[in-house]
Amino acid sequence: TWNVKAAKDEILAAVRDSSYLVAGTALDALKNMKEDTAYALAKLVMRDDPKSDLQIVAWEVIAAKGRVDDHVIFAKDAAYVYGMAKIGLTNAMNIYLRNVGDTAVFNNTLQLYLKLMRDEAIAQYRPSIGSFFIETSNYYKRQVQDARTNADKKTAEAKFELLRLASERFLKEERNEENRKLFRPYLKKIFGNQY
Repeated sequence: TWNVKAAKDEILAAVRDSSYLVAGTALDALKNMKEDTAYALAKLVMRDDPKSDLQIVAWEVIAAKGRVDDHVIFAKDAAYVYGMAKIGLTNAMNIYLRNVGDTAVFNNTLQLYLKLMRDEAIAQYRPSIGSFFIETSNYYKRQVQDARTNADKKTAEAKFELLRLASERFLKEERNEENRKLFRPYLKKIFGNQY
């Protein structure tokens, strides 16, 4: 039989591997076994300024926890990421948007996300970055519809409204007409005929 404890010990050791690919894969595996342990390790890993796969997985693990004080990690890292790392960061930020409870932090993170989208110079990267926004917007549309309590519905509606307002800016600030044509039907499906 498979020994979970032995595997966990090996995974924990692999998180400190010198290969970012190996360490990132180990952290990703650990999050499926021990979410709290993975979160604590991701926070430690971020102190060492990781790169590549390890950085992206650490962002995702931290984002999934949705802790209010973690928004500073995304704000700090947003200042210097580019290329595939920017795509990884914006994906993590959208995971965070689906998990953070505080509406003000949600909005701050959303505004930072829009800035990263707007500032991305490579037009071919913006559809990837934009797809995360569309995914999160659709998520909150479903949250409004499926809310079980009035409080949950009110929170989901507030976040969905922030996303609706952001979607106008999102489309307006997109400089590439092909990308606007790509985004518009998805935004129309989620937010209605304003698109």
